[in-house]
Amino acid sequence: MPKIRSLHREVDRAHGVLDDQGVVASELLRDPIARSWSRSLGASIDYRRPPNAPELHAGIVADATERDHDLLLCAQPFMESLYAEMRDSNSLVLLTDSTGMILHATIDVDFEPTAKCLGAIQGSVWREDCRGTNAMGIVLADRVPAEVFGPEHFLRCNGVFGCAASPIFDPTGNLRGVLDATTEFRGGRTPSLAVVRLFATMIENQLFQAAHPECVQLHFHKRPQFIGTPWEGIALVAPDGNVLAVNESGRCLVTTADRLDRRCVENVFGVSYSALIDHSRQQVTPLLKLRSPTGIALYAKIEWGLMQGSASAAAVPSKRRTSMAADCTAQVAAFDTLD
Repeated sequence: MPKIRSLHREVDRAHGVLDDQGVVASELLRDPIARSWSRSLGASIDYRRPPNAPELHAGIVADATERDHDLLLCAQPFMESLYAEMRDSNSLVLLTDSTGMILHATIDVDFEPTAKCLGAIQGSVWREDCRGTNAMGIVLADRVPAEVFGPEHFLRCNGVFGCAASPIFDPTGNLRGVLDATTEFRGGRTPSLAVVRLFATMIENQLFQAAHPECVQLHFHKRPQFIGTPWEGIALVAPDGNVLAVNESGRCLVTTADRLDRRCVENVFGVSYSALIDHSRQQVTPLLKLRSPTGIALYAKIEWGLMQGSASAAAVPSKRRTSMAADCTAQVAAFDTLD
């Protein structure tokens, strides 16, 4: 996080240049903020006025929530846990779809009037061309995690917010939505971007596992203690013995330029499909030792499909999703300094 006093001073100067010359003083802003201001200015956003954002018809919102029902089911327990982790009386947690429309909002009661006044509610669209520079808008444009501190918002009215947001990708690498945590920007306090990224990764892993319920799940890492954390690799092995998909963490762990999907599991991890099944049937199942194509030693745990044969994320027991979210919260204490 930049020093808040210095940030205020530089951003105030940038606002002055915008007022006087109608241009973005990029040298006074952090790189992602300068790019976002330029996009906002190009979209003819008036930074001095509240946004003239589109009011979406209730039917459009209903269609979007139905379309993204699996995303909502996977995300809501983690949103509740993230909200509890923030421990801030003036805060909210938001989930958007891939277009920037808010699908779900978890809002502190005392902060709700402010959130509603500024449009941080279900059905609002937070792309940059609608609301100028904001963390969700930057994520939608750049597809990387982002944080925006108070006065860095393009719209002056949004300077009351400090926010951090992270993309949520589907198993094929397409942007599925954005997870955002927002607090009242007072004393320079903002949500932890590392923590928001952590919860977004857990949502991604849930979506990943839900995509292929018929598969055997191989949870792996170079360090045994990282299995069951957001940084574990997950490989989905189809009944024909081929690796159907590997999550992003898993691809980084295996460290090979070759495509991993649709390859025989024995060629990828050095173990046959029948050996995986035999191992999973043991009454006591210690971690399985594997080896990547590049010779890296890995430890793995085998689990059967999360959905137990269902093709919908709705089949995931709510208690299990909530338990996973609670586990994620417990891991925050150890990892919330990562960035």
